[in-house]
Amino acid sequence: MRTIIEITPGVNTPENRDSAAAIYRMYFLWAKKKNIRILSSTYAESAVCKWTPCGPNTTQERFYGMLILEGDHGCELKDHAGFHSITWCNQRDLKKRRFTTFNYVRVSVVDGNTTSYEMHAADYKPGKDVLVRSYVLEPYKLVRDRVNNAEAQDAIAILDGDLEIEFRPSTF
Repeated sequence: MRTIIEITPGVNTPENRDSAAAIYRMYFLWAKKKNIRILSSTYAESAVCKWTPCGPNTTQERFYGMLILEGDHGCELKDHAGFHSITWCNQRDLKKRRFTTFNYVRVSVVDGNTTSYEMHAADYKPGKDVLVRSYVLEPYKLVRDRVNNAEAQDAIAILDGDLEIEFRPSTF
């Protein structure tokens, strides 16, 4: 079984690139901790992407991250596509303002013989994508999984690749 994880920031700003890198790092560290073979690891601060959350066939220079994993990881990663948001305080901002950034994450579990992955226009359905997960790092720490209506308190551990943390039913 192969799993392809693709991450692109919703807007090409330094804050969104930082948060996209944090999500990429989360999946990368998770795969390393689980001893899942990483067939390909693409991380580019500036890359020309042929597909972005703005729509298919849009070519822009922006952060881009893709992992191709091989091996059985149980049912921890399932096919999904949607936005992950991170709310945090940017240390580079002189006023130390809180930012909420949005990154598009697409996880595809594919046949083990697949050696390449290409996004097709039909795969992107405007208006159908949802906020999948929210990571709040300021003023408190919380991760909300909006698909399963659950939450966890240890946002830092999750962003450090500990995706096995137990989520409890959400109160929101």
